[in-house]
Amino acid sequence: MKEFNKENVQIILAENELDYEQSAMILTVNDPWAKLGRTYEYSFAKVHEEDGELFVAKDEDRVVGCLLLEMHSTLKAFVRALCVSSEYRGRGVGSDLLAFAEHRAFKETANVFLFVSSERAKNFYESNGYKEVGCLENLNVTGTHEWIMRKTIGPAEEVEYNKIEVVVLDGNGQTIEEVIRNAGDAMYKKGLVRDVYADKCIEREKVFSTGLPLETPVAIPHTDEKYVNRDCLCFQRLKHPVDVVEMGGIESLPCSLVINMGMTGSGTQVTMLSKMMEVLQDEDFINTCMTASKDDVKKVVFEKLGNL
Repeated sequence: MKEFNKENVQIILAENELDYEQSAMILTVNDPWAKLGRTYEYSFAKVHEEDGELFVAKDEDRVVGCLLLEMHSTLKAFVRALCVSSEYRGRGVGSDLLAFAEHRAFKETANVFLFVSSERAKNFYESNGYKEVGCLENLNVTGTHEWIMRKTIGPAEEVEYNKIEVVVLDGNGQTIEEVIRNAGDAMYKKGLVRDVYADKCIEREKVFSTGLPLETPVAIPHTDEKYVNRDCLCFQRLKHPVDVVEMGGIESLPCSLVINMGMTGSGTQVTMLSKMMEVLQDEDFINTCMTASKDDVKKVVFEKLGNL
């Protein structure tokens, strides 16, 4: 490698096919995607997704680092991946990529989220102003957990939990699409959402899946706030589990509990999603949702959310 000069490294939005190809290779051969067994084809497809924005660090014509940002994911905005070639690490390239992406993200939202699975990565993001806001066990690798981290330029909007409408259903849908439509119909009849809510949730689920790999897998379908009339949650206990692709992954999970979320503000949606991820770490809470009476489920939901 030639002598390093940071002034030669430029951060830009990916602009040609070579940028995408080199970025996909960097992601494939480095952790965490290497550890997860992600193929080059998988990485190339991810960096090319229409809803993602790929930022690259280039030393002349060579991509030496990349960051994949999703502005319309489950957690808006969400850093899907950040990776720097080994010989360029410890030189500020990763921090520069992160700052560049944050500048873009903060034009539309007050929060940037990401998942990390190692202490080293967690320390890096903490040094760049991120704080832990939750933890998901066994998200991508059994026996490990991922920290949910957030950087904000303003407090997340508060949720008035006592004003949330909670709906509890016993469903028998055979697919996640059928389950979402069942929830959407019930929520629409109560005036909680618009008539297109279910369609929009299904569209979003195909792009940004919401399956959580918990001991009892759970999915949290949702869509933009403009399709919601009142803050609400719909807990649907299923007679038979349906397959839902795990959040941020490619594997399908057998979900027996599907929680459709409807929030009237983008900020409150992020807040509620973070809270739900934390609440769902409690297996006793999930068991109550699956087996208790509908009134008892509503009661424990209000108690659990209100005590966080």
